[in-house]
Amino acid sequence: MSAERKATTVEHAKALRSVGEAEAGPAYGRHGLGKSFRFAAQGLAFALRTQRNLRIHFAAAGLVLFAAAALPVSRIESLLLLGAMVLVPLAELFNTAIEAVVDLAAPHFHPLAKTAKDVAAAAVLLASAFALGIGVLVFAEKLWPLQVREGAAGYAAAVAPLALALFWPFCRGLFRR
Repeated sequence: MSAERKATTVEHAKALRSVGEAEAGPAYGRHGLGKSFRFAAQGLAFALRTQRNLRIHFAAAGLVLFAAAALPVSRIESLLLLGAMVLVPLAELFNTAIEAVVDLAAPHFHPLAKTAKDVAAAAVLLASAFALGIGVLVFAEKLWPLQVREGAAGYAAAVAPLALALFWPFCRGLFRR
């Protein structure tokens, strides 16, 4: 288990143990709409604070929004991009929730706990692959026309920082020891 994963697991365990008896009593779950939104915001803040991949997904979504605003994108393409941008962080949040519950239920290694975590991570991988496919279908022709035309170097110069921003975290991981 990596040091980052151990730290996240320890923080999950501390956060889960910090729920007091008063909150976990018989009235647990009976609260107003405002508290529901506050709990959801706290959950999102916790996930953003502890989950590196969720922060990467949010950064990628920001880049997609920027590209969609800068390029001519139809309504249908916008809907597809929006769906993909919501699907990936949603899968990551479910993955985080599943990992927290598994850590609570099985604090020590167990093959079924590993399976649950691996399957949840696979769901995030599939959602990410789907989003990448949507992005390629929507943006490929707009960014890389099939015929080379005047100003193609400008496209390459504009796309290079975007590509670097998207792939830098993966490149860093490849060369890290």
